[in-house]
Amino acid sequence: MARVCKRIAGIALSLALAFSGAAGAESEISYGDRGNVVRAMQGRLQELGFFSGDVDGIFGDETQTAVKNFQTANGMQSTGTADEETVERMRSEDAVSKDAYLNSLVEQARQKESQIVAQPGDEGDVVLRVQCRLVELGYASGEASGRYGSATAESISTFQASNGLSVTGVVNAATYDALFAGSALPFQTAQPPQDGAEAAGLCLSLGDTGHNVEILQEFLAEYGYYTLEMDGVFDEAVKAAVLQFQRQNALAETGSVDAAMRDMLSSGEVAYETAYAAQLAAQPVRFGDSGAAVRLLQMRLKELGYLSGGVDGEFGTATQTAVSLFQKAHGMEVTGAADELTRARMNDADATPYLKARSEGELAAPIQYGDSNDAVAQLQLVLGELGYYSDDIDGIFGANMLTAVKAFQFCNELEVTGSVDETTRGRIFSLEAVSREAYLAGVEEAEAAALGAVLAGRETYVEFVCRMALEKLGAPYASSSSGPDSFDNSGFSYYIYGLVGITLPRSTQGQGYMTTSRVDRENLSRGDLVCFDTEADDDLSDCVGIYLGDGQFIHASASAGEVVISPMDEGEYGRTFSWGIRPLQ
Repeated sequence: MARVCKRIAGIALSLALAFSGAAGAESEISYGDRGNVVRAMQGRLQELGFFSGDVDGIFGDETQTAVKNFQTANGMQSTGTADEETVERMRSEDAVSKDAYLNSLVEQARQKESQIVAQPGDEGDVVLRVQCRLVELGYASGEASGRYGSATAESISTFQASNGLSVTGVVNAATYDALFAGSALPFQTAQPPQDGAEAAGLCLSLGDTGHNVEILQEFLAEYGYYTLEMDGVFDEAVKAAVLQFQRQNALAETGSVDAAMRDMLSSGEVAYETAYAAQLAAQPVRFGDSGAAVRLLQMRLKELGYLSGGVDGEFGTATQTAVSLFQKAHGMEVTGAADELTRARMNDADATPYLKARSEGELAAPIQYGDSNDAVAQLQLVLGELGYYSDDIDGIFGANMLTAVKAFQFCNELEVTGSVDETTRGRIFSLEAVSREAYLAGVEEAEAAALGAVLAGRETYVEFVCRMALEKLGAPYASSSSGPDSFDNSGFSYYIYGLVGITLPRSTQGQGYMTTSRVDRENLSRGDLVCFDTEADDDLSDCVGIYLGDGQFIHASASAGEVVISPMDEGEYGRTFSWGIRPLQ
């Protein structure tokens, strides 16, 4: 069966390679067209998850809808016609699949719930804009002051209650979007708030339509309760999914979405649909994977105490370490990958919790700063042989030892924590351990400098980031590019901060709404990320750059066509500055 599937995939790929040339000759593939070119396109759309009909070579309604959805997910104009640009994107390895697009929407929705835009005590242009909008909608009166006090908090609470949002008195991104949306209810026509939890709830029920219903469908799909089209219509199928969700999550079975259900959906701490959960719980996952199967794995590891980080659906180093610890505690081969055997053992009711494994001697406690024993001395000896430690072998885990451990972790592609856990200990004593000399011999100058930044304080990080950014001055702007020779706007900051091991979100919006420390204009310092509201949309981070000091920042500019330095205190950027972000702590 697998061989047949591979053969079909191979045929589809060869046809896909052909349909690009055909599209170039005929300029576009459109409704009513027939033949192998259409069949190849349908196959590719099916592979990406946008098309579920028959691959019959007929460009009909289903194919047109699939093309529209593909274009939307890939940031293109949704025409339903596969022009040359659409076909080229479809063939690209960077084509965004339906699952990836839906996951990004869910993540955006979650970020909007948690990201604070303005709150009591804040001052500035953002608060002023919020207050002016509240006056415009009738929720406040008088002059906007730009200071967020109790009166503004009360007005925001009234707006949130009247527009189906969580009543907090704080402007998160979801509230901000709703406030400036064309569908925002004015005070005069807003429904009076209900008593109790309903006042704080986003009430959605049978017959409702719109973006909020689409977000609901995406959440229900992620947890396995809904498998139909994300069309923003609360129909009988959505109601059935809501009822099933409520039943399995011990909520009141109303068939409508209230505050309790909305909050549970966005929290991620939910019971997946039974059959779907069973399927995900058995699915092998490994480093680099993402999605619901990884999320369930993380939830189980967290429940057993092996994972101390967040449940984010991304299989990174923290999850890999947790899986390795679990395998070691249960006498399994330590691979760090959750194969079928590991997942089955993990799902057993008698799986050993982390603390129990520690107390029974199956796992050793991490060795960290402040420890003093023979184990530290042994580590110092080996790290010295590898070129990371050059102080006395005294068995004391002090500042020099901390630096050595961080350097070792960085050069060996481990999470840089400065603490010697099972994974780090195993690598230090393994034959695969990379020495400092071997690392430096095999990397470019920039990566070698990045090691120096890892070992130093914030000042060195900052100067390294600014120096590397300036070295890219004049590099060409290119859409969807993140270096090393060309960049789009967010790709530039993504690449530069990545040189010191800081992984930013890939989009301008994602970078602007990070949970890292936010700073205002007066408190900006060299090396901060700066964000600007340059587009007439609902978010405040459309352009980003790296602050160099003295009112100057460096960024990849679409209008200039290259990486440039621009002034922040005058012109467009002086008017549109939103806030700074401090990735370098």
